[in-house]
Amino acid sequence: MRQRKTDYGTIILHWLLVGATFVALLSGLRIATEAPDRAWINWLDVVLPRANVWVPHMQAAVVLVAVSVAYTVYMIRSSLSRRIALDMVRLRGLVGRKQARLGTFSVLLTWGFFVTMLALIISGGCLYFGAFAGFGMFTVHWIATWAVM
Repeated sequence: MRQRKTDYGTIILHWLLVGATFVALLSGLRIATEAPDRAWINWLDVVLPRANVWVPHMQAAVVLVAVSVAYTVYMIRSSLSRRIALDMVRLRGLVGRKQARLGTFSVLLTWGFFVTMLALIISGGCLYFGAFAGFGMFTVHWIATWAVM
């Protein structure tokens, strides 16, 4: 029998995250077509949703926040936080064997994703609630969107 490399909780949370990110991306790109300097996005018109894109975008945002909280709680409660620990042993792996380098690189990418997703959630919340909702916040949201992809 083949041994599993991960657990069901991680798999479920991962695919919820992927689905919500996909919905948020497509609906967000449709919203971005309204910006004057983003006319090039109209080339993607065939794959972008057409009507009432704000509702799925907000629903995806709620799912993303919920999955972020659930993942944090899940990692702590299941004692799996070592999996993403960025400690000195892991950092020394950058100059170690190939497998250690790949593991360290994977953890660094994971933390980069966490930071970028946090920037998306905060900037999206600020834009939605009108706090600091200026060009700078739009830029942070736009750049973080492309960084996630």
